[in-house]
Amino acid sequence: MDIYEFLGGQNSDETVRAYKTDLEQFKVIAGGDLSRAGIILFRDTLMKEGLSPSTIARKMSSVRSFCEFLRGQGKLNIDPFAGVKAPKVSVSEPTQAFTDEEVRKMFKAASSQSKPYERQRDLIVLGLLFYAGLRRNEIVSLLFNDISEMDGQLVIRVRGKGGKFRMVPAHPKLQELLLPQVATSPLWKNNGPTPLLGISANTIYNIVKKYAKIVGVTRPVSPHSCRATAISQLLENGESPRNVADFAGHSSVNTTIGSYDKKRDGIKNSSAMKLNF
Repeated sequence: MDIYEFLGGQNSDETVRAYKTDLEQFKVIAGGDLSRAGIILFRDTLMKEGLSPSTIARKMSSVRSFCEFLRGQGKLNIDPFAGVKAPKVSVSEPTQAFTDEEVRKMFKAASSQSKPYERQRDLIVLGLLFYAGLRRNEIVSLLFNDISEMDGQLVIRVRGKGGKFRMVPAHPKLQELLLPQVATSPLWKNNGPTPLLGISANTIYNIVKKYAKIVGVTRPVSPHSCRATAISQLLENGESPRNVADFAGHSSVNTTIGSYDKKRDGIKNSSAMKLNF
């Protein structure tokens, strides 16, 4: 199972490491057997090892991406994932959101990071999660040319679920974090199709866990907790569910109301501008 050509097409070293780890684990467990039986063996073995459903789903996604690459190259003639389901991730309990005070402390902790690159990266990630309500994969896929400027206001083009795009104005505090990243890069004005941050979904997860731990959060949290925090605050403050759904990239207002009840206007009136941590 030669994976090096596949890994060579990835955008960052961290993405390469994540894929490589998952694919090597698949090789050990299933012998690199890219058949339906091999995929099922991989899934069931991970379940027996006690991994969480979300982790198993992510690892299966890595193998699925490799299979799609091989099919595109004409090296795999079947879809081994056809009819194979990943473990169901429970959504019976609401996502644990952060308090406003915890959010402020997390930003303060990130601002105190001693390494300049990590400080800038971590602040931008937290800003995109809390002030733009982005999903992990939406941050990973952000390119320099997804950041534009309209009347002095930065606007973010977000690739959402199902390939749908939405435009999210950068909250003033997020704009302060983004400007040093884009304004000093020739890739921005040249509309370069280059990753804005070049990090993996795992890195984003680790950033959130790191600062949650620093500020004393002990309950289970994740990047989605940040998104839930933003959506919940907007709803609690009386923002229109339709506007919040547009901000979050929800196709249905019912998703917004049903999943984020915690306890299309112009840019200036966007829900993104109403957050206050």
